Amino acid sequence: MKILYGVQGTGNGHMSRAIELLPEFQKHGTVDVLISGEKNLLPLPFDVKYRFKGLTIGMNEKGKLSFSRTFAQNHLRPFIHEIKQLNIEKYDVVISDFEPITAWSALMKNKECVGIGNQFSMMHPNVPMPHEDRKFARFITENMVPVTDSIGIHYEAYNSQIETPIISREIKNMKTDEQGFILVYLPAHDPNYIALVANSLRNQQYQWRIFTPFVKQQMQFSKRVAFHPLSREEFQKSLATCSAIISAAGFGLTSEALYLGKKICAIPITKHFEQECNGAALKNLGVYILPAFNLKHSADIDFWLARVMPVKMDYHDNSTDIVDKALCLAQKLEFTAEKDPVKKKFLSLIV
Repeated sequence: MKILYGVQGTGNGHMSRAIELLPEFQKHGTVDVLISGEKNLLPLPFDVKYRFKGLTIGMNEKGKLSFSRTFAQNHLRPFIHEIKQLNIEKYDVVISDFEPITAWSALMKNKECVGIGNQFSMMHPNVPMPHEDRKFARFITENMVPVTDSIGIHYEAYNSQIETPIISREIKNMKTDEQGFILVYLPAHDPNYIALVANSLRNQQYQWRIFTPFVKQQMQFSKRVAFHPLSREEFQKSLATCSAIISAAGFGLTSEALYLGKKICAIPITKHFEQECNGAALKNLGVYILPAFNLKHSADIDFWLARVMPVKMDYHDNSTDIVDKALCLAQKLEFTAEKDPVKKKFLSLIV
């Protein structure tokens, strides 16, 4: 069996999941890996056959999703060229971890494609939803990666088509401790402003380690606040030994923090449908959610540090079950794109 495994490269969670699932897929045949977009910290312990630009999401200086920047960063003609360039007909099974090139290429060539990932869970019933009505953002999420069927991944198995998070062996084997510092990962935010908020708090007992793409080497902002460059090794050490975590509502890091029992303050990216859904689900679990990270919420951060308890989730090893389910789906599916007017319209543009 020849398997094409497409992986979204713009998040560590997708890569971490691929590292765990790839050996399971390889038990069933030859697997070629495709990655589009690369904004992650993980060194890859496997060969990549195809690398494409794919699609990316644009953010503004306040850490909010920007539709104008998203459209400016993504050009239709190169994307269509990448779709056509992929020789997908030679594969028996096509899998997409929310990776658009594999999904759209399969759609164009009338091939089935099975999706695996957190974003696909948003399309299933019983999943917590944000209070705000994000019709356009939801439309983009549901149509960005047009798979034939999918296996959702979420904090809880809300229905039979959703699995719990895949926790890496690295995290499972991690020895944890609390060494009196807060790990901060808000890569779209100005680290100087994060430091300003940290210094405005009444609670001054914690050190702050701010991991940011805006510095190339470690810098001490003040006695309690330090900036750290993005380094997978240093980040994992800090994850193991931090007393608390402040981050966006990305699925990978928050799932790992829940498994480790770390105290979390999550700030979903505004208008980012997946993150706002994650925020709603995390809130249901008892995780503290902030609408924004700024000086207006200093008192809320103080409250979180003083009063909110950590939440711990015990996730079992489900990699084998997910791969078996994905392959069973792939063998039972029939191509149905012609029934979807949105996908049919786009196909008319690229064929």
